[in-house]
Amino acid sequence: MKAAAEGYPLVAIRAFIEATRDSGYKSTSSALAELVDNALEAEASCVEIAIDDADGDHLKSIRVTDNGTGMTRPTMQLALQFGGSTRFNSRRALGRYGMGLPNGSLSQARRVDVYSWQNPNSIWSTYLDVDEIASGKLNSVPNPVRIRPTSPADYPNSPSGTVVYLSRCDRLDFKTLRALTRKLRTDLGRIFRKQLYAGRS
Repeated sequence: MKAAAEGYPLVAIRAFIEATRDSGYKSTSSALAELVDNALEAEASCVEIAIDDADGDHLKSIRVTDNGTGMTRPTMQLALQFGGSTRFNSRRALGRYGMGLPNGSLSQARRVDVYSWQNPNSIWSTYLDVDEIASGKLNSVPNPVRIRPTSPADYPNSPSGTVVYLSRCDRLDFKTLRALTRKLRTDLGRIFRKQLYAGRS
């Protein structure tokens, strides 16, 4: 039997990255809930969601910060890989398939930067960018680079943790800070009500 022609990858990456933005998440709340899940899985006791509307007309960025265990450099790259997971198909944890961080983030924004540290003096960063992937400039998760804060105020407040920074947000549910904040408070409060209750006890 004649062998099949070679040269066709299993995934057409440029089409895939645009198509996957439309799949799986019906709201900004459900996408951000994935990031909160990751933080809780990393033993975070505090998760902060900050929204920046600096340009006045549109919401500019969303930052999710936690004080969890942080990630090693290889784990950061694995976490941003579609299907990459240290807990694949595990039923003992919240995440199972390694899609939450990249898919949830890029369903709302065209770029996601991840910063993580297990020592506040050693902060590492890597990213995914929809436009760079679509143009062929970015074909794999970049190696993390070390970030050197320029002032004491830039250093993290926790010994370890992670920041997921969504920028060029183009698919948020609402265009105004007040409307999105109100919706997130309601939805995330309902989704994580057990954790919120436990935190008050």
